[in-house]
Amino acid sequence: MALENDLPDNEPSRRPQKSTGSWIFLLARWAAAMLILGVLLYLLPLAPLRNALSHVPLTRFIAVLLIYLLALTAQSPSGIPS
Repeated sequence: MALENDLPDNEPSRRPQKSTGSWIFLLARWAAAMLILGVLLYLLPLAPLRNALSHVPLTRFIAVLLIYLLALTAQSPSGIPS
């Protein structure tokens, strides 16, 4: 017996709206990540890095980057994210 407020199984339910606290936490995480990235770029010697990367063929760089991104998106066999 279905009630009027029950949604059928084949219809997606509405997503609950995020609270203000979760948005603040998300913004704080992004701000911390940008701060860390800024400090790394400030402290990292960019000239030797640029010189080393110029010796890597572009096709090899793209291939390794794609393999890395595919490995990140692959799921473990048990279905539990690693």
